[in-house]
Parts: sequence; C-alpha cells; structure tokens
Amino acid sequence: MTKKWHFRSVRKPHNDIEPLAGWKKQLQDLIDKNASTRADGCVAAHRTRDLTATVLFAGMNTLHELGYRVEVLSNFGEKHICRLVVHWHSEGKKATTMRTDLSIWRKFAAWIGKPSMVRRLHHYLPTVDPRQPRVSSVLTKPKSWSQNGIDVPLKIEEAFLLDERFGLILLAQLVFGLRVKEAICLKPWKADSGMGLTVLSGDGPKGGRPRFIPYLVPEQVVIMRHIKSRVRKLD
Repeated sequence: MTKKWHFRSVRKPHNDIEPLAGWKKQLQDLIDKNASTRADGCVAAHRTRDLTATVLFAGMNTLHELGYRVEVLSNFGEKHICRLVVHWHSEGKKATTMRTDLSIWRKFAAWIGKPSMVRRLHHYLPTVDPRQPRVSSVLTKPKSWSQNGIDVPLKIEEAFLLDERFGLILLAQLVFGLRVKEAICLKPWKADSGMGLTVLSGDGPKGGRPRFIPYLVPEQVVIMRHIKSRVRKLD
C-alpha cells in the first residue's frame, strides 16, 4: 500500500524535523505559492489545500519508489503521469478517485508551465469504461430526516437518553440547520450574538468560510438559551 504523505507549509525546522530540500522543497514552494487560490481567484478551503499537498507528495514519492527520480520539477512530464495512473489502476484505485487526483495534477502542471500536459483518465486507461459512476453534485433523493421516514422528536429523545451532549448536538443541527462538524464544534457562548449564530471559520463551515445564521423564530432563541445553560462557558 502506498504511504500517504502530507507536508504542511511550515518552513522552519522544529526539534528533530529536518528542513525540506531538493524536489520536496520545490514542491512545497509551489504549493505555498499557488494552492491557496482557486482557479476562479477565490481563496481555497483548508481541506482543498491539504488534499492538494497530500496527493502531490504521495504521487512524487510513488514515482521515486518506482524508479522515476524527478529531482527538478520542471522536468516532470506526461510519462510520469502515465506511470502514476497505471500504478493507481494496478492497486485497484477507483476511477472517481483517479479523476480527482488527475485534476490536482492538472493544477500542478499549470504551475510548472505545462497546462495541457495532464489528459483525461480514459487517455491513459483506454480499457476502463468511461461510463463508470462519476461523482454528481445533483441531489437525486431527499436528505431531510422526515422525508426519509425518521421520527425526528423520537430520535432526539433517544439521543438525549444516550448522552445529553449528543442530544444537544442533534438539536442544534435540527433547529439551526448546522452541518455535523459545525454542530460538534459549536461554541454556543461565543457564537450566540442574540440575533443569531456565527459559525467561525475553524468550526466546520463549508470552504472554511465563517457564516451567520439569523434567528428567524422565537423558538431558536429559547433553544439556544437552553443549550447555553447545559454547556460550560469557556474563557
């Protein structure tokens, strides 16, 4: 199994961590310079930047293990991408995952001045059915609890019986429309402004962008007061 590598953008050595050098430093410099900005010019989410670093470092390490020692990134060519794709396929990697990884390598190719170098998956694996399931952003079935036959009040009650904090998390999701991570990371005393909730950038909002959820009905205010009464205020 290929090891997953992830180098964060920390440039100074700490304790026994050696500073990056060679192709690793070149790649980290490229990531630091380019990965924070999306193609449309907007700021990329932390998760996107982390995934970009993980895929690129993992791929480069795989190539070195396979005998393709790319020491200067400007020498990276299509034969390297082709070898990577063949290796992924031999390991049983899913087509959807390979397409995602290729999209990241396509960004890398643009960074080194070779924007047309990385082609579609079917170019490298012509025997793979191009109609294999693709990731779709179109909603094909309802996601709400009630529309999926879930007795919401009963499930909330069961959650509280299992663990009060778990019940509060589900209640916050239901009443304020929070995502799972937003509800888990919610700091009610800090988020509540009296007029609504502020979901901070580090508390799970999509894209890492903070958002404000206004209180639209009096019940939301009452429930937030209850949540705050059950959660210790942090300094």
